[in-house]
Amino acid sequence: MLGAMSGDPWEKVAAAATAQHGVVGRHDLRRAGVGPDQLRVWLRTGRLARRGHHAFAVAGAPPSWAHHLMAAQLDTGGVVSHRAAAALWELDTFRGTILELTLPRRRRNVTRPGIALHSSATIEGDHVALGPFRVTKPARTLVDLAGLVAVGRLEHAVDSALRRELVTLDGLVLRLDELRHRGRDGVRRLDAVLRGRHPGQTPESVLERLFLRLVRAHGLPSPDLQVIRLLEDGGRVRVDAQYTEARVVVEIDGHAHHASRRQRQRDAERDAALALEGWVVLRFTYDDVVERPTYVARTIRRALARASAAA
Repeated sequence: MLGAMSGDPWEKVAAAATAQHGVVGRHDLRRAGVGPDQLRVWLRTGRLARRGHHAFAVAGAPPSWAHHLMAAQLDTGGVVSHRAAAALWELDTFRGTILELTLPRRRRNVTRPGIALHSSATIEGDHVALGPFRVTKPARTLVDLAGLVAVGRLEHAVDSALRRELVTLDGLVLRLDELRHRGRDGVRRLDAVLRGRHPGQTPESVLERLFLRLVRAHGLPSPDLQVIRLLEDGGRVRVDAQYTEARVVVEIDGHAHHASRRQRQRDAERDAALALEGWVVLRFTYDDVVERPTYVARTIRRALARASAAA
């Protein structure tokens, strides 16, 4: 696709395109010594194709989301932000589908079809390099998302950022406080998501987030999540949720991670080991959490009540 020609400016252009998902900008062409006349020849012969006013794709470059996002960034000079930044940071529920960038406020009149563009006076100091992209920092990405997406989706994003240590809870609260007085949308929404959280309340997956939402909706006590238990025989197990005083463990089985025969066998062995040490193990499926929340809540409540009566 990017066959280089020794001694020709194309070699530098091809190298730049290889690192940038098959796209180059005008600055890449200038750096390679390509003038307006040479550019017109390459466009006419099909070696390059326009991807905007200031961005060009090398012939044969696959038209992926990253390819078009790179072209949008090179064309506008913006920073990947909001939903596109969330996809680059691989936050839960966000996938590479939308082209979304933020420009410095002095360039607020820039428009491009098919690209969601925002403007901000603070964007220049709030982004980092992620591969070839300039992308908003994780904390800034979450603050931006708070004014754009529903609370449930924001919760998933916050949980995954905390879980993957892209942000800390203290750092996120601090960044929110820094931006709250600048007329930003979604500050109250993110405040509500962060309120009352602590390190033991970060779900490991979207399914666990749905489970935690179920617990709150039905007025159940909040369990500790992702607890490492040391067994009497020296073994170690990690449980999804635990009510320590009641000695009740809750396991949530997603379709993907508990489908194999070997995994089901390991689950049964863990349940037996915990039961022998006096723990009540409640195991629920994805369908239980999503489609039968009342059943899940009722079962947990009965287990907690029985433990309280026996105390």
